[in-house]
Amino acid sequence: MRYHNITKDDMLNGDGLRVVLWVAGCTHCCKECQNPITWDPNGGVLFDDAAKAEIFEQLEKDYISGITFSGGDPLHPSNRLAVRALMAEIKEKFENAKSVVMFDYRGLSVAEVTELRRKLREAGADYKVYKNTLTKRALDELNIDMNEYLAGPSAISFGTDELSVVKIVNDFANEHDALELKAGIVEGKVAGLEDLKRYAAIPSRETLLTMLAAGLMGTVRDLSICLDLYSKNKENEQ
Repeated sequence: MRYHNITKDDMLNGDGLRVVLWVAGCTHCCKECQNPITWDPNGGVLFDDAAKAEIFEQLEKDYISGITFSGGDPLHPSNRLAVRALMAEIKEKFENAKSVVMFDYRGLSVAEVTELRRKLREAGADYKVYKNTLTKRALDELNIDMNEYLAGPSAISFGTDELSVVKIVNDFANEHDALELKAGIVEGKVAGLEDLKRYAAIPSRETLLTMLAAGLMGTVRDLSICLDLYSKNKENEQ
């Protein structure tokens, strides 16, 4: 694949601040196209590891909402392998994630998105914004049907356990009306909005362990008191 430019902090090609990759190659040749220079598939420069590293470096920044592929035509024959590779990345994330949460982030300020990204990163979770068409293709390959939720821009968070991501995004939605939960995948099954809220209400593993420890301590304390009373009664009988 070849490309003409990588735009950083772009506000015109998608929601939020984004990275835009302007690929080379387009056979549509639309009248009034704003970038006819990108029609030639042999134009621009080769998309190499350095360019990929530059993109991922930008995507790591808290205030970046995602990446937009433009050009040129991202689905031009000369670009399809690279797009396919991105689909494979999305598919892998869905396969490896213990939980997935999809939500509408429109209306959140840059500061709020940054705060949410920080919370998710601290929990070891990813925050990605993919085009719905790519997400659908990746889900189709996994035989997961979430088509009814793929309307409008969606952010997707991939968690390393079953509950933490669900809790973080749900709590954030409760505090920020602009964030709208859509659906998710928990334990390999599609979870709608109400299912996500039920999962979010389940105490975390740490909380359950604390409750268990507190219960055990209470039981041990009660047993100790009973044994002490029994011992004193025996002494009085003697």
